Amino acid sequence: ARHRALIEERTGAAPGYGQMFKLNPDVHDIADTYAYAHRGVSLLVLGAVERGGGGCACAESTLLRALVQDMVLGRGESLILDMEAGIEHLGRSTAAGVDALLAVAEPGQRSVESVLRIARMASEIGLPMVYAVFNKVRTPGDEAFLRESLGALDVAGSIPFSERLLAADRDGVSVTDAFDTAVRGAFEGIIGVLERGAR
Repeated sequence: ARHRALIEERTGAAPGYGQMFKLNPDVHDIADTYAYAHRGVSLLVLGAVERGGGGCACAESTLLRALVQDMVLGRGESLILDMEAGIEHLGRSTAAGVDALLAVAEPGQRSVESVLRIARMASEIGLPMVYAVFNKVRTPGDEAFLRESLGALDVAGSIPFSERLLAADRDGVSVTDAFDTAVRGAFEGIIGVLERGAR
């Protein structure tokens, strides 16, 4: 989203208000050109509005939505979208076409309300599989609260609270390098649920 010249070239409009722009910009080469490769995984940071009063981000949003849809629908690759917490990507249908959506729930009322709203909106745009993932679960009571509060929503797994994960984030270390047996098992279980659901 920071590549202003690219946005203008592909959409026909510089970022800002009151302009006409292409709704279907050419994005076929962007992932290969701008991704960072590490350990066999390519990371593409799409960006977001970073400052108050930045104006309309319509051209940027159009380019990013087209890019996400190209990657989801047009490539035979596994793709993980780590989206900002919230519902904007569902309101704008950015997530349309994905195989499964994981909504992360922590033991608290606001988190539960957000996950229920995400599940409803995902259903409204036709996402076939929506799962809750419990995170930072410290006690059986935390898990029981989440299961009861989220009702019929399918649960892909439960990630226990981990001081090692907090320290990895604080120290700028990959969280996968900080997995202990319980955390690794939780993630493997979630992957198993997704693989079974995709068949």
